[in-house]
Parts: sequence; structure tokens; C-alpha cells
Amino acid sequence: MLGLNDYLHDEIDSALAHYQQSLEFWGQSNYLERQGILLVNIASVYNRQAEKNQTENQRYWQESRNYFQQAIEIFEQVQRSDLVAKHITKLGEVLQRLQAWTELQSLVEKSLPLHQHYGTPLQLAKDYGFLAEVALKQSRWNEANQLAGQALQILTEIPNLQSNEFSWYRFILAKSQQGLGQFEAAINSLKAAKSESNHQYNPQLYISILDRLRSLYFEQGEYLKAFNIKQEQLQIEQQYGFRAFVGASYLNPQRQAINSVQLQVENFETIAQEIAASGRGQDVKRLRERIGGTEHKLTVIHGQSGVGKSSILQGGLIPALQQKAIGERDALPILLRVYTDWVGMLGQSLAQAFEEVRRNQLFANLDSSAAILEQLRRNADRNLLTVLMFDQFEEFFFVYPDQGQRRAFYEFLRVCLDIPFVKVILSLREDYLHYLLELERLFDLNVINKNILDKNIRYYLGNFSPADAMAVVQSLTERSHFYLEPALIEQLVRDLAGELGEVRPIELQIVGTQLQTEKITTLEKYRQFGTKEKLVERFLEEVITDCGAENEQVARLVLYLLTDENGTRPLKTRAELAADLPAEADKLDLVLEIFVVSRLVLLLPESPADRYQLVHDYLVSFIRQQQGNEILAELAREREQRLQVEERLKLEQDARQILVDAQQEAKRQISQGWMQLRVSSGLAVCLLLFAGISSFEAKRAAETAQIEAQQGTNLERSGVNALRQFEYAELESLVAAMQSGKKLKTLVKKWSPFRKISSYQPYSCFGYYSR
Repeated sequence: MLGLNDYLHDEIDSALAHYQQSLEFWGQSNYLERQGILLVNIASVYNRQAEKNQTENQRYWQESRNYFQQAIEIFEQVQRSDLVAKHITKLGEVLQRLQAWTELQSLVEKSLPLHQHYGTPLQLAKDYGFLAEVALKQSRWNEANQLAGQALQILTEIPNLQSNEFSWYRFILAKSQQGLGQFEAAINSLKAAKSESNHQYNPQLYISILDRLRSLYFEQGEYLKAFNIKQEQLQIEQQYGFRAFVGASYLNPQRQAINSVQLQVENFETIAQEIAASGRGQDVKRLRERIGGTEHKLTVIHGQSGVGKSSILQGGLIPALQQKAIGERDALPILLRVYTDWVGMLGQSLAQAFEEVRRNQLFANLDSSAAILEQLRRNADRNLLTVLMFDQFEEFFFVYPDQGQRRAFYEFLRVCLDIPFVKVILSLREDYLHYLLELERLFDLNVINKNILDKNIRYYLGNFSPADAMAVVQSLTERSHFYLEPALIEQLVRDLAGELGEVRPIELQIVGTQLQTEKITTLEKYRQFGTKEKLVERFLEEVITDCGAENEQVARLVLYLLTDENGTRPLKTRAELAADLPAEADKLDLVLEIFVVSRLVLLLPESPADRYQLVHDYLVSFIRQQQGNEILAELAREREQRLQVEERLKLEQDARQILVDAQQEAKRQISQGWMQLRVSSGLAVCLLLFAGISSFEAKRAAETAQIEAQQGTNLERSGVNALRQFEYAELESLVAAMQSGKKLKTLVKKWSPFRKISSYQPYSCFGYYSR
């Protein structure tokens, strides 16, 4: 009983000790069933150990398998098939974790008939799932697809089954669909599995789903979707201790996987270890005290980009407020980071936070600022302390460039500051602090002494000291069992601190991520690899790879354009970047978005156009040295192409005008040439007849004239047809028409003597010749 009580409260070491004592006691008797049950309990304890130590869990899974097998053998020995059926599925799950596929298949051949007689539909579905998993490992895609479908059909017939029970089977189905080349179906199955899965119960499954979905999106050319999934995967891995560093993503509160059979009603989030291990823990403590006191209605957190303002709110202050009440009041933290619809988003966040804290649904419709303010007043009456956190607040000013649009929020903020038990936090980059002065000018903020930038209101957040950075690295690597040599940690922090003697949190995370990716754990390997600079280069290459192969050249060009020959980081608008990339401008938005989210490039919202800047000066030399000659050649080609395009456009415009003018001239020349030919040839025939030329010569002359006339007719038709085609092929048609006109003029010249004939000659010849 003591062992069970400890296990239910997740006191694993104590539970294992009590179970072992009990097993030793019952081992002296012949009560085999009791021994079997104790062996199952001990196996379950090792299961829990494996779940809590994700990076080094194989030893625990092996121990679990041994104890489960002993238990099954005892139940078979005492002929308790019902107990075998009850516990054999757990052994199957352990074999699955160990990827012992041959053993798993043999086990299912035993468990399937047992479950058909003694088991439950859920156990039957699990058997088919195991068989499907084995089929996948042997590339038998159709069989795996059918078995997964069979398992899902069984689950749909179980009433009131939680949705997370479906996620593993949909994951198997997706893998079989991918093997069959049904990529769209596989993506849809993975999306369904993701929505049904609960990472609190099985973070490893959730991470596997994300990894497969990211891979499929990337293969299908959906690079932005793949990148966003990758960012979520990094955050989940950091939360549950699968990785020490999270890269450029925000820090999240720490979590531990929930064992569904234990008495854990809820999984409280704890402060992110990066924050707890460094001086940031003191910052969280001070901010919590400001919120708990009566002096600070408003707090403005400010600092440079990358110092961790968002992380300290999301991964530090929010879990700190949720863990413990402030006085007699429960804290209700609400975080807002997107401002395109601040009323709608704030209303949804407020309702969700209320339901999580009070376990009651909020029926109020919070779709207006007035409704939100009324709810804030009710919260005060319900013994709640509401904390409104507006993160990345500089974005607000660029989402709403018109002052009239901003006034609605200013009025809302002014009223909030007058409501009891409502605290407000604005977090923004320090180079945008002056934007807050507009609020002070427009409204009478007596509650903060009409001074929004007072030093008692502002809270500065800076970089890590070397000592703090060292503490962070040691703490993170211990939790994730990614152990670094002490000499490596010292050298790494020294390199990151540089001449300033400070370590930027974002750089620590980026470089640390590359250490883990490259499995660098010693100072010697670090030096062999190329130290910090080489790790940063690997980070650059990884971000470029995230953009996709067909966008790689554009990504490299953009990075180069965000540097200059003076080694600085020029600010450039999208239009300026696009001007140097005329042939690739359609790929620019995707590349810029990935660069910004990766924290490789800063987005500086400004009016009338946003500007972009490389995140740090030391990246300039990497980019220009390693990509310089190739990029310069590519840029030269791009500029040459742009000049050629511009020149061709100008020539086309000029040629179009020339063609319009020439069309009229061509028509005139063709018409004139034909009339001259008809007159000349007709007069020739008439003169020959009137002159009394011999019949033979007259006949010959007439035949020649007729041939020439027929040529003229053909030339006229060619010219007219060419002009009719002018609308569709202007240049070729004009050339053909002009050639016809020239031939007509040449033909007419042969009859030039007849142009002198006066107009009173008989016109009957025209009628004769035209027949």
C-alpha cells in the first residue's frame, strides 16, 4: 500500500523501494499471484522512470520488460489467462518503445486471441495497432493501412472515448499512406492526429507527429508550414526536457508528462529552467512583487531585441503567477502578442484564462472593449487579480498607423488603470519607448502621475552576465542529460561575452542548439569544429535550408544585401530588396518571414514601409567572406538581367509606336503600288494594240503583261494578309507587308515609261485587262 501511494503521487524512488520490500516478503511464500501483481507494479514504476528521463530511458525500458515478462510467466503458470490478458498489452508497449519488432509480433499472436475472449475493445484495437506498426517496419504499406483502419473502426464503436486515444492509430495510418504515395491523405491524417493528441500525456508521440508532418510539408514545397511546425516541435522538446536549448524560439514553462493512472489532477507549469537558473529568476520575483503590491498599476518592460522580454513573460512570470495566489486573490494572467484584432483576441484570452483558473465556463460575450471592461470589474468582485500583458507592443503602432485608430486602445487602457485589482504590463523594445508618449499627451493619466516613462514604471531587462550565462548552460544540460565538459562551458561563455562582457540570451540559445545538433560536448571537439563562429555559420546554413532548395539562392542574396562593404548592417525595405532581385521577387516574402521568425533578421515596423536588418554585426563578416564572390557574381547577373529587361521594355515601347506609324504607311504603299501596276499594265496593252504591232508580238506582250499583273495581284494579297496578321505578330507582319510593297514598286518600275501617258487615253483597256 505504501508503494502504491507513493506511485500515485509520483514519488517514484520511494515507490520502487516499498515495492521491492514487499516482493521480497511475498517471495518467501507460494502466493504467486501476489508476486505477479507486485512485478507488474515494479514494471510500471520503471515505465514512469523512462517517461521522466526521456534522453536516457533505454535502461528503464529494459528493466520494465524484464519485470513484465516475469509477471506474465507467473500468471500463465497459475493459469490466470484473465490476468495475462489484462497486463500483456503493457508488455507490448514496452517492446514497442524498445523497437523489438519480432518479439512484439510474437507477443500479439498470443495476446490477440486472449483479448478476443477476455479483453476489451481498446485492447483489441491496440493489438491491431501493434501489428500495423510491425508491418510498417517491414514496408508492407497496404497491410499496415488495413490494420490501422481496422483499429480505428473498433475505436469509433467505443462510446465516450477520449479523442487522444485515436492519435497513435492515425499516426500509423499516416505513415502507411505516405509509404503508398498518398501524400495529401497522409498530411490530413497527421493534422487530425495532432489535433487529437495531448502532449501532456504522451509528448514523445506528439513530437513524432510534428516531425513527420514537418517532413511531409517540406517535401511538398510547403516550406513556411514546415518551418512553423519545426518551431512548435522545438518548443515542446524544450518544455519536456528533450533538448537543452530551444534556438530562436520563445521559452515556455517547464512541463512533465502526466501519467494517466496517477492522482495528478493537473500538470502545473513551472518556471522555465533557463530563467530559474540565471539572474532572470530575480527578475521574475521582482515583477511578481510589483504585481502583488499597490504601488505599480502599470509596468513597462523594455530592452534590446533578443534579451528575452517575451520569454520572461511566457516562461517565467505567467507560471509564477499561476503557482501561488497573491494574497487572497488568484492571479489571472492574460498575454496578448498580436494586435490586428486586439479586442477579439483579448476577449477570447480573458474567457479562456477565467475558465482555466475557476473551472467554470464564462458565459459573457466579450466581443467589445466595453464588455471586457465590465468583465474586469466582475473579476475584481470574484477575488481575482487580472494581469493584462501586452507583449511586443511596438507592433501595435504599426498595425494601427492612424492615431484615430489607436485612441480606442488608449481609452481602454486608461479605464483599465482605474479598475481595482487590474494590473497592466507593456513590453517593447527600448528603441520604441518614445511611442508611449503619445498616450501621455492624449489622456490624463493621474493614476501614474502623468508620466508613463517614469523610472518607477519602467523595468529594464538586459543581457546575461558571464556568471549567469554559465549557470544557465549548466542547468539546461543537466536536465536534458546533454552533459558538457566544464572547460567547454567556460570557453563558450567567454566567446559569447566577447569584448562587451555580456551574453545575449538569443545567441546563447542559438549556439547551444548547434552544440547539441553537432553533438559537441568537449572543448577539444569545440575547437576542432571551429568554435563559436563555425556554429553561427551552421545556424545560418540551417535557416537557409529551411527556405527550400529552390529558394536557397534568394536567401543567400537577401543576407548579402543586408550587409555592406563597411561591415555594417544597412536597413532596407522590402521594395529595396526586391529591386535587386527582379527575377526572384516572388520568393522574397517567404524568405523574409523565415529569417525574421528565426531571429536571423530583425523586422523594424515603420511608416510608410517596414525595414529589415541583420540581427548582429558579427554575422556580416561570415556572410561576406564565405559567400562574397559567388553572391557578387549572382548579383551582377541579376542586375544585368534587370537592365536587359528594362532595355527590352523600352525597345518594345518604342517599336510599338513605330509599328503603329508604319502600319499606315505600309497600307498606303501597297494600295498605291497596285493602282500604278493596274494603270501601267492596262495602258501597255492598249498602246501595243493601237500601234499596230504584229499579232505575234502583241500576243507575247499581252501574255507578259498578264503574268506581271498576276504577280501584282499575289503581292497585293500577301500585303493585305500580312496587315491582317498585324494584331497578332506585329513585327513579322510589318516586315512581310513591307517586302510585298517593295516588290510591287520594283514591278511598277518596269512599266515606268507608261506613267507619261496622258489621262485622256481610252479607259476601255482597264476593263479588258481586269477581266
